[in-house]
Amino acid sequence: MATIGILDQCLMYGTMAQSRRVKTKRKQSHEANEVKTLLDTVASLPNVYRCKLKKDVNFWGAVYPTYYALPHLKAGRRKLVVCSSAAGTVATSRMSFYNASKAAVLRFYETLRAELGSEVGVTILTHGYVESEITMGKAVQKHGLLVVDQEARDAQIGVFPVGSVEGMCRVAMDGIRSGDRYVTWPSMYRPLQLIACLAPELVSWLSHTMYNTKAKAAAGGGHLQAPPLSKRILDTTGAKRFFPEALRRDPVVIKTDEERDDGGEGASAPN
Repeated sequence: MATIGILDQCLMYGTMAQSRRVKTKRKQSHEANEVKTLLDTVASLPNVYRCKLKKDVNFWGAVYPTYYALPHLKAGRRKLVVCSSAAGTVATSRMSFYNASKAAVLRFYETLRAELGSEVGVTILTHGYVESEITMGKAVQKHGLLVVDQEARDAQIGVFPVGSVEGMCRVAMDGIRSGDRYVTWPSMYRPLQLIACLAPELVSWLSHTMYNTKAKAAAGGGHLQAPPLSKRILDTTGAKRFFPEALRRDPVVIKTDEERDDGGEGASAPN
C-alpha cells in the first residue's frame, strides 16, 4: 500500500490510479491510509520521533493529493472535501500529535478556501468521535507495540458520544450538497468548539481534570495509577452501552511488522 504522506509514493500511486482509470473507466480507485494513535502524554513518551508518521499521513497525506488534483478541480468547478477533526480546535490530553496534525489540516484548508474563492467549494469535516479502528481501541503503546486497548480507549472517549459511520456519511453528504463550509457531527461537539474559542482556559481545565491520572499508595508499598475521571464516569454511568456495536467487541492483540517477521503470535484486528 502506498503512503500518501510521502511525496514519491503519492506520485507513484497517482500515476498507477490514473493508468487504472484509463483502462477501466467504470471502476473507482481509492486509497485508505492508516495512522495509529498514541494515547499518552508528551512527557511520558520515550521517543517523540515515532509520532512523525502521524503528521506525515494526517497532514501531508491530505496536502499532496489536493495539490495535484487542484487543476482538475478548478477546471470542472468541483467540490473539495477534507477530513479534519474536532480535535483541531478542541485539544484534549494524551492526543498531542493527533490534535496538532488535525489543527494543521484545518488551517491549511481554510487558507486554501480563501485562495480559491468560488472556483472550488471546500467543505471541512470537523467531526468528533466516529466508529473506526481508533475508537475500537487500536493504538500504539509507548514502545511501539500496536495493540487494541479498550481500557485506554474508554478513558479517552469517556462519556463523549461516538457516531456511526453511516450517520457520519449521511450528515457529511447533506453538508456537501448544501455547500456547507464545515460539518461537525455528532452535534454535541459544536458547542465545545465555541467554548474553545471563547474560553480556552475552561477547555484546558476540563481536559486536565478528566484525563490526567494520579498515583495512589498501594497495599504493601508502591503506587498504583488510579483510572482517570473520564473512565470512572463512564463505568459509573454505564454509558458504554450506547457505543456502536463494533466498539463493544472483545479486544484483540494485533501483530506488529516486527512480530510478523519473527513469527510471533497474535490475532488480526477487525476491520
